[in-house]
Amino acid sequence: MGRTEIIKLANDIINKEIDIFSGSQKLYEVLPENLANRSDFLIFTLVASESDNFPIGKERERWNKIALEKKDLERTKLGKFYKQDVFEACKKILKRFSSK
Repeated sequence: MGRTEIIKLANDIINKEIDIFSGSQKLYEVLPENLANRSDFLIFTLVASESDNFPIGKERERWNKIALEKKDLERTKLGKFYKQDVFEACKKILKRFSSK
């Protein structure tokens, strides 16, 4: 992915067109390694790692309803906890990549 795609992902997260978990995972995968390891962008690695146990897509159909509700509640709480940090990191990405 190039600069344009990275900017789009950051904008999509800020505009809530993609959730912070999916967006963080994608940014973690596409940011150049020298940037992904910077302290101001490590939040994407952290959120991607913290959320990799949440069932998504077709996987959700195979989960027990009660267990799924617990995971969804955990995901909601984690999302609220990390939201501001992810948004701030996205703003830094926009500033860094839009100025080039």
